Amino acid sequence: MATTPGTFKHRHQTLLPDAGADVDAPEWNDSHVVAGGSDGQVATKDSTQPDGWGWGTAAPLASPAFTGTPTAPTATPGTISTTQIATTAFVQAALGSGQIPFPATQNPSSNPNVLDDYEEGVFTPTITSDGGASGQTYSAQVGTYTKMGRSVVARFQVVLSAKGTLNGFIQIAGFPMFGGTAFNSWPVDVLWYSLATGYVKIVFEISGSSGAGYLRPIASANTDLINATMTTAALNNTSAFLGVAVYAVG
Repeated sequence: MATTPGTFKHRHQTLLPDAGADVDAPEWNDSHVVAGGSDGQVATKDSTQPDGWGWGTAAPLASPAFTGTPTAPTATPGTISTTQIATTAFVQAALGSGQIPFPATQNPSSNPNVLDDYEEGVFTPTITSDGGASGQTYSAQVGTYTKMGRSVVARFQVVLSAKGTLNGFIQIAGFPMFGGTAFNSWPVDVLWYSLATGYVKIVFEISGSSGAGYLRPIASANTDLINATMTTAALNNTSAFLGVAVYAVG
């Protein structure tokens, strides 16, 4: 810690009252000896000192420790991946008063502990079959979804007004695919009404990458629900299904 006086040269300055500005002499023609001081301090104007100068403290260039309430320019909204200082105003704008925005196109992370996507939206569920379908009309088609990372929760209600032509096993389709990647769902129960066949339970399961899932019904005690399927004969013109699909994308 230095305790010896410091000597510094400075220009002699004269204040012009009319212009309100300083005029510097061309030469360094004044010097002062300021007693005390320590490493890291700078000479500053100090009216309490006899010669008008004293030692002050300035933040270092490397890792400065500011005190008080330091300010900085506020970055433009949307600024990312820079070394620019983020002020509280920038952070508040980025959060959107309690909102955390994600880009429209997911920026996937390989880190399993990073949430890299969130999305909410709507879709149009349909009743179809794996052998082809045509002529279906509806009195209600409601679908909403929430995607968090790889997990999707999709809620659906679909009500027929005419079942049209269906070939094969019955499916519910139209679920959002988010880029067409394959996904698998957790089997969940489905509510139904106006079916031509009575069932004890119906489970909905999505697999593959088609965006469609099978209705897996049981009419009585059964040893195999995994491979159960619903045929066209089970539907009426006003059949309906209501449920939730929970699946992982990719």
